[in-house]
Amino acid sequence: MKDNVISLKLDIRYPVTFKGDELFAMMEKYVAEHGAKAVLRKNTSPVYKPADTAEIKTLLAAHDYVTGEKGVPYTIGGGTYAKHFENAVAFGPGFHGTPNPCPEGKGEEHMPDECNNIECMFKALKIYILSLIGLNELSL
Repeated sequence: MKDNVISLKLDIRYPVTFKGDELFAMMEKYVAEHGAKAVLRKNTSPVYKPADTAEIKTLLAAHDYVTGEKGVPYTIGGGTYAKHFENAVAFGPGFHGTPNPCPEGKGEEHMPDECNNIECMFKALKIYILSLIGLNELSL
């Protein structure tokens, strides 16, 4: 509390099928009905590209070729640098089921000691190279 005012900061991740301004309007109405005020500081729309676009198909084809598995695109709740670029998506080296090579509690994502399995990194590099070649051949 500061100057008799209680503040609450919310970081809300909402689906691509929803509009941030609509969500804020509902929140604003609700809090006003309870004698409070809502202030929108920033709204960052979710990053989304349909799976049937040529770009996503190209990325998946590179993944499938290198891994021998059928990749399925998915979204995450976290932020991504892709939101700062037009026509971009996050495409990273996360291979489900691969053990963390560090001791338990160490090497987690976004931490100072973040680490990854070297075999996964080489596999990711192959996928990135094939992806860049494939994307370069598209008329974007």
